[in-house]
Amino acid sequence: MSNYHDIYQQVKPGLNQIEALRLAALKKKREAQKIVFIIVGLTVLIALIAISIASNQVAGIVVAGLGLISAFLTYSYYPSKAIKAYEFDFKNKLIRAITKALEPSASYYPYRGISQSSFENTGHYQTGIDRYNSEDCFEAKLGSTEVRFSEIHAEYRTRSTDSEGRTTTTWHDIFKGVLFIADFHKNFNTWLSVRPDNESVPVFGWISKKLQGMSSSSIRMEDPEFEKHFKVNAGDDQQARYILTPDMQQRLVKLRASYGSGIIISLKDSNIYITAPNNHNLYEPNINVSSFSQNQVTRIAQEIECYFKIVKMLNLNTRIWTKE
Repeated sequence: MSNYHDIYQQVKPGLNQIEALRLAALKKKREAQKIVFIIVGLTVLIALIAISIASNQVAGIVVAGLGLISAFLTYSYYPSKAIKAYEFDFKNKLIRAITKALEPSASYYPYRGISQSSFENTGHYQTGIDRYNSEDCFEAKLGSTEVRFSEIHAEYRTRSTDSEGRTTTTWHDIFKGVLFIADFHKNFNTWLSVRPDNESVPVFGWISKKLQGMSSSSIRMEDPEFEKHFKVNAGDDQQARYILTPDMQQRLVKLRASYGSGIIISLKDSNIYITAPNNHNLYEPNINVSSFSQNQVTRIAQEIECYFKIVKMLNLNTRIWTKE
C-alpha cells in the first residue's frame, strides 16, 4: 500500500492554483444562490399581486412559471463556467499528479474512456445499449503487465404509453462501474467466463453465442469456496484448468471479497476482462472541500490504487513460460 502522506506532500505545491479556482467557483455558486433567492421572492410577490389585486389567476401562474424557469437557469448556468474551470484543473493537474506519484508509468485521461465496442467485446452483457458513457481512463504498465481501466455507464431505454397517449421514457442501467482490462500472464487459445453463481439472468454477449450448439461448456472446479461463488464456462476444459489453477481460484475469491459479488471475469485473446459494479462517481472533486484537504487527496489516490492492485492480487506479473 502506498504512503498517502508522501503522495500528498508531492502534490501539495500544485494545489494553490486549484484552490483559487475552487474559491472562485464557490463564490459564483453562492452569488447564484442569492440571485435565485431574489428571483423567487420577486416572482412570489408579482404572482400574488396578479392574483389578489388584478384577479388574474392565469397571469399569476404564468409569472410563477417564468420565475421558476429563470431561477433554475440562473442556478444552473451562472456558476457553470467557473465550476468547469475548477474541475478541469482538478482532473488534469491534481489527479494526473496523484497518478504519477502512485505509478510513474501510468497515464490518466479524464475525458477519454474505453470504447463501447471494447465494452461489448467483453461478452459480459447482452442487452442492447441505447446510451453509453465512459470517462476517467487510466493506462499503465505495472511490471510486465499492461493495464487499462475506466469508468463506464451503459444503459438501455424503455418507453411506455398511458391511456391518454402520453409517452414516458425510462432509462435502466446495464452496467455502472469500472471495466478493467489487462494482458493475462499465460498464453491460451480458448475463451472462458467466470460469473456469479447466484446470477438469475442467462449468460450474455459472445459468451451466449459460444454456448449455442454446445452440449455443455459448464466446468466444475476443484475449490469448493470458488464453486460456491462462481460458475465457469469455457470452450476447452483442459485450457480452462490451465488458466484457473487452484491458486487462481483462491485469488478470484479474494477479488470478489474486495470488489463485490457482482464482478464478472472473462478471458480471451490472452487478455483478462473484469467488470466491477460501482454506483459511486469516482475521481470527482467536492467543491465544498478545500483543495488542500489531505483526506480528499487520499480518497482519490485510493480510488486509483484500488484497480492498480488487481495485478498483484491476481499475480499477473508472474510470467509463465513464453509469455513476456
